[in-house]
Amino acid sequence: LITFNLTQDEPFYFDVNATDPDNDSIVYGYNAYMDYTHTTEWEVFTIQNTTGVIKFTPLNDDVTYPELHEVLVSIIDNTSQHNSALIKFNVSNVNDPPNITGYTPTNLTLSIHENDSIGFNFNYNATDPDLQYGDSLTNVWIMDGVNQTNNHSWIYSPGFCEPLYRNITLIVWDSEGLFDRVEWNVTVINVNRPPVFNWSNPIHNITWPEDTELI
Repeated sequence: LITFNLTQDEPFYFDVNATDPDNDSIVYGYNAYMDYTHTTEWEVFTIQNTTGVIKFTPLNDDVTYPELHEVLVSIIDNTSQHNSALIKFNVSNVNDPPNITGYTPTNLTLSIHENDSIGFNFNYNATDPDLQYGDSLTNVWIMDGVNQTNNHSWIYSPGFCEPLYRNITLIVWDSEGLFDRVEWNVTVINVNRPPVFNWSNPIHNITWPEDTELI
């Protein structure tokens, strides 16, 4: 029994060495499974049937979580004499970055009037191939360099006296700090407001006699 330790996305090479005492030709075969139950085939595994060379690159889906892969390698000569050996493979995970797969608004260049009561509802969808191995995702919404919220969605409703331009950034990162991001550029259109009286110092009702000058 042999156990090999592999790493995701790194090529693996091994030459199965077999000989026949009668110098008969040898054909190599295999049955590869995802785990010890032998119910699901391990599709990435391959062996060259005339040379016995094992050569493949394990991918994210080949990470052994939680069970090892099992491969039964067989050799048979031209008289049907045969033998077999069980090989196990442990594939370690390599962290992959998250991927923002969708977001709203879909237009990354926006415009909005001041004091818009509806505003923009910012939302997103994201995935990470390592979630099945215990990874987790966190997000933050940032406006002009200032964190706004870590909620999954966020509404921007501008008031009056807003800057002409706003930059809104979504960052989604995993537990090891790899991240994906999306940026929106928002133009805030000025809304003209009518003048108003300043009643902070109101004029009270007063009376005075006629022909008398008010000082």
